[in-house]
Amino acid sequence: MTFCLRTAPAIILLSCFIVACNNTTEEKNAAASTADTSFKPPILVTLKTTLKETLLNEKTVIANKRLAAAPAMNTETCKTLSVKVIDSTATSESHFNYKILDTLFAGPTVKILLIGREYESENIIWMAVYDLQNKLLDHRTVYYDNAEGFMSVETIIKNDQLNITTYNEYAEQENEKKRTEVFHLNEDNKIVKE
Repeated sequence: MTFCLRTAPAIILLSCFIVACNNTTEEKNAAASTADTSFKPPILVTLKTTLKETLLNEKTVIANKRLAAAPAMNTETCKTLSVKVIDSTATSESHFNYKILDTLFAGPTVKILLIGREYESENIIWMAVYDLQNKLLDHRTVYYDNAEGFMSVETIIKNDQLNITTYNEYAEQENEKKRTEVFHLNEDNKIVKE
């Protein structure tokens, strides 16, 4: 019996030590598993495409020599930026002078340029949307004038909208002689009508 009385406190002490160690290990495992499940990957934020505000009309393009003063594009740049796709009248024999007038937006996935064609009897400017590998995603005519003056296109780019006004003196209906359409860039970087 003395042996039991002597060893009982040692057994109780040893049991308490084992239980305490066991609890500490369980708490560490619980804390580790909580930490693992509470980790959240960073949220990817896509930047909104914000277009530079621009007015394209006879005064800002021709009178202010915006098109004439812009640097000319060489043949390689025209090929890289798919000018023949944008300008359906472009051929290897045409003597058109193409220019980059402005960058309306440059972001991590897309860039938007104003590309112009200067010619003796007409001028035209397109808004062209490219990915970062210069793949043409979309384009739209935003300015046009010709020597005869029977048709013209003007655009106001403001608040990420394109207000494109077309004047056509030969339109059959009176209400078609001046037509304004509103466009914006959607999440797929396409120019869409509102």
